[in-house]
Amino acid sequence: MMFTFKSLTNEKNIWNLCFRDRDTMNKLYYENRTPDDTARINGLTDYTSSTIYFDKDIDGFLLAKTLRHELTHIYLWETGQQDRVYNEEELCEVMSVAAPLITKSANDILLRLKEGLYKKGE
Repeated sequence: MMFTFKSLTNEKNIWNLCFRDRDTMNKLYYENRTPDDTARINGLTDYTSSTIYFDKDIDGFLLAKTLRHELTHIYLWETGQQDRVYNEEELCEVMSVAAPLITKSANDILLRLKEGLYKKGE
């Protein structure tokens, strides 16, 4: 079973949410590079598979923060803004539109997660 949710910007796009152990997170992030054993990868967005991976050992504030972070990556990617460098005014303008969408999506997902639909290794 995979936890899924609709895209922030296009409801036709479906994203997957998966929890993985620390070793798997390192393999996903570092691919063929040597992992930094002191680093911890809390979340990772894979655009090609429309999947967000989370370290299965995070929860509470760190899970919520990481979810909002990864949803921001999705928002920027889906709106074609992922490679831009923003000045303060531009960042404020983007976030004035993105923040409500990201917050609503994160809150909806966190509510579903609290209902027990997660951390089963899917």
